[in-house]
Amino acid sequence: MSKQGKFLSVFRFFTIFLAIALILLPLWVYQNFGVTVLFDNVYFHILIGADALIGVDHQIIQSLINELILLPLGIALIFEFTLLILKASETKKRKYQNLYNYIALLEKKSILFGIVLIAAIDSGCSLGATQYFYQQAASKDYFSAYYTKPGSVLKHSVKKKNLIILYIESLEQNLTNKEIFGTNLIEPIDKLPGITVKKFVAAPGTDWTIAGVVSSQCAIPLKASLFIRKFDLINFFLPKAICIGDILASQGYDQSLFIGSDLKFCRVGKFYQNHGYQHLYGKREFASSGISPSLFKGWAKGLNDDTLLDEAFNHIIKAAKSTKPFNVVIMTTDSHPPRGTPSPRCRQSERNNGIIGAYQCTSRFVAAFIKKLQNSGILDNTTLILMGDHPLKATPEYLKYFPNPRYVYFKIFDPDFKKRPTRNIMTHFDVAPTILDLLNIQLSTHQRYGLGVSIFADSSQVDYQKLFDAVTKQSVLNPSKTYDSFWYPK
Repeated sequence: MSKQGKFLSVFRFFTIFLAIALILLPLWVYQNFGVTVLFDNVYFHILIGADALIGVDHQIIQSLINELILLPLGIALIFEFTLLILKASETKKRKYQNLYNYIALLEKKSILFGIVLIAAIDSGCSLGATQYFYQQAASKDYFSAYYTKPGSVLKHSVKKKNLIILYIESLEQNLTNKEIFGTNLIEPIDKLPGITVKKFVAAPGTDWTIAGVVSSQCAIPLKASLFIRKFDLINFFLPKAICIGDILASQGYDQSLFIGSDLKFCRVGKFYQNHGYQHLYGKREFASSGISPSLFKGWAKGLNDDTLLDEAFNHIIKAAKSTKPFNVVIMTTDSHPPRGTPSPRCRQSERNNGIIGAYQCTSRFVAAFIKKLQNSGILDNTTLILMGDHPLKATPEYLKYFPNPRYVYFKIFDPDFKKRPTRNIMTHFDVAPTILDLLNIQLSTHQRYGLGVSIFADSSQVDYQKLFDAVTKQSVLNPSKTYDSFWYPK
């Protein structure tokens, strides 16, 4: 075979491989991350490169290798092998002339380029690329129109309250629906007394883990702007955004993060590090602290939720003895889709029931954790926020259990706080100003913060419905100079 023939053969093999991989990509995404995944989510992970796979569960990596590498390679090899056999045998070529003619078309570079282009367009459209790029061309900056830059701290009570934010992976209101599941899957935490907001809507740019964290702590969506350079994303994470951690750091809070998986997952650790958190504990930090390797059985071979909560509780007990106020964020992972990773300490029935069992088990662990905090007296001067990071990214097999409308689960524990919510609807953007209200921290912008408003705000002072309608539309992710400025390094 001539050099040109060998080059064409290799080129054809890899273009067929690429085309098949692109066609299978949306199916793989839906099976592992849910059918509601949009292109901006995928693009964000492309931007962070190899770090998108650091800390990911091994089953997801294995499925990626099997379905997006080995399967396309196998199909491409079958094409090449079939063409080789037909070329080598004139008898077979004549017998399967039509098949040969079709396969022979793949020897034309223009045809190969066309196949890859069609596959890329089909894959992109399935994941919402058309809407994304159309949006990037939009001219009206809705974000800047509704964004309120957090003002300076005007007032903070002398006795500063502590804060605990407990993000439960994929916790949503549908889990309490007995008509769907035959039981309230999260009854242990649902029956605890507290302030619950029933209609917590996941606005655009808030519906995956790191986006749910950013939007609830900074009152802005997380979006993958086209202009962001990889360098900026590696070294910084929204460095000029003003988030809860930044404000509490200015008020002398000692701030910590506890997560069972790797801190590098989706740059979670980088975000907290950039926004005032001094102590970050993830899988590697726990391993180096002497925790038994036998306890790393959770999602992505990290700590299960029960062990994570025990570690956080011990830290909180020590922090409460300090004269400094503290803020502790805990992020669970056992109920991470697609299958969940129930702890070995869960009941057998829960361990056998995948993500449904993980919800039931984690709910018991979380309720026990909160009761321990109550019994220890910690919550006498501490606000505890319990919330889902986002609704479950339901895969096709689970989608029927999570009908619309879907709401994030949100609950406040604060025996000292006397106000009650003035509305029963909110978004992630409202969490930050609500927390400031609960901590008795008053800003010069009062109860407005970013794209949010405290749920305790006087309804006569803020036209919340107008704001809600604006921030829950996809147009809030239109290009914005104000938003882009958050990414410029300090």
